[in-house]
Amino acid sequence: MTFDKLKKDIHMWKEELRGKQETKPQKEYKLSSLRHDLDQMKYTMESYKVELGTDLLSQLSVQEQREVDRLNDKIQELTREAKDAYKKRITLETEKNEKETQLEHNLLRKQEQLESEVAEASEQDLQDRLTESEEELREVERLIEGAQRTVDEVETRLSALLHEQRQLESEMERKKQEEKEYAERIQDDQQNLEKMQSKQSQLLKKKEENMKKIRDLGSLPANTFDKFQDKNMKQVCIYVYIYIYEIIR
Repeated sequence: MTFDKLKKDIHMWKEELRGKQETKPQKEYKLSSLRHDLDQMKYTMESYKVELGTDLLSQLSVQEQREVDRLNDKIQELTREAKDAYKKRITLETEKNEKETQLEHNLLRKQEQLESEVAEASEQDLQDRLTESEEELREVERLIEGAQRTVDEVETRLSALLHEQRQLESEMERKKQEEKEYAERIQDDQQNLEKMQSKQSQLLKKKEENMKKIRDLGSLPANTFDKFQDKNMKQVCIYVYIYIYEIIR
């Protein structure tokens, strides 16, 4: 192996390191975004906890209260899973950064070592050392790829948790809307019931007044029935109704 070939390989390693360093800010930005999403989810959870502690919960049916409790337990479980996933991601990112730093440090040190020894080393020695360095580089790259795959899996799981969180929030909003509609319906029924009770009270009062007027009539005059000796029952009833109506009026 020639010295030019060795310089070319060292230049290639530098380019690989530079590429990893350029992608580092993007990964840090993505990590910051995930932290922000987690904080938002925590804030939403706290607001739901406050709402669930209000008097509105007492207006729900037993089945609806159980459903709200189930949703609340599910949200708490998702929050715990999201926290665990976030902690795992931080650990993996730290390990990944350490391996990248270690790779950069080792390659720079190896470069300096090779440059200092290249003048006196034989071609076979250079070949052996380069092979060893390439194997070390491949091993570190395999470790980084494994860590990246794990990070991707954690990101996928975290995205799924956030999606499920949004679905639960939507279902919670739907429950709140149903609760509001039930409350309005109960209020309307209460108003109608009050109107019916008022109407019933008026009718009962009117009935009592009419009964009192009928009692105040007393007995009919003795000669009243003489007028109807030649009348049938229907005509007699009509006369009595007219007589009562005139008095009541």
